[in-house]
Amino acid sequence: MNRNVDQVCVYLNKFGKVGPHLDQQRIQQLPDHFGPGGASSVLQQCVQAFVDSAHHQATAFGCLRSGQGGGIISAYFDQQQHTLTLPTVSSVTYALRFLEKLCHSLQCDPLFCSQPVARGGVHSESRAHTPGVIRVQERPQPGGGDPTLWTVDDVMRFIRESDPLLAPHADLFRKHEIDGKALLLLRSDAMMKYMGLKLGPALKLTFHIDKLKQA
Repeated sequence: MNRNVDQVCVYLNKFGKVGPHLDQQRIQQLPDHFGPGGASSVLQQCVQAFVDSAHHQATAFGCLRSGQGGGIISAYFDQQQHTLTLPTVSSVTYALRFLEKLCHSLQCDPLFCSQPVARGGVHSESRAHTPGVIRVQERPQPGGGDPTLWTVDDVMRFIRESDPLLAPHADLFRKHEIDGKALLLLRSDAMMKYMGLKLGPALKLTFHIDKLKQA
């Protein structure tokens, strides 16, 4: 079994609204991405970063629900150390879903995504601090942003940018002449049956395609 299928990478949008509970400066000091690594490990890194970036760790810690088998989160408040075990997650889909709920609880924008492209507005004062991220963000979307107008090359770029671990599969979309309209019709069973993809990459691609439809 290819262990790379289980590796995930989650990107941080430093330009979204951090809400009343997170410290903007601390968020800016965080890495641009977490991973690649196992889904549970990457989730633990993301959640711990949020707890550490909160004005009051007790607030962020209180938004978490405990589980079994996942990473351990620690926070210091009320003059003592507190720990909590996260639920185990098996894919980037579940990790992002957990993080989205956490962002909602902390009243901030969804600050985590599966693509190295920051969502939301770009603050001019941030340009000097993270020029690399800005360049990625300001690059025009393929096909003018409308997936139905994407060429095969646009689709390949979308696959590479959606998840670095999916990049090796991008050439399959040229081989099968998948443009934007065809991409929106793709399902995981078709990708496995006709394109030869394994279940893991097919499910990840389906997740990104579904997000694209909802955008």
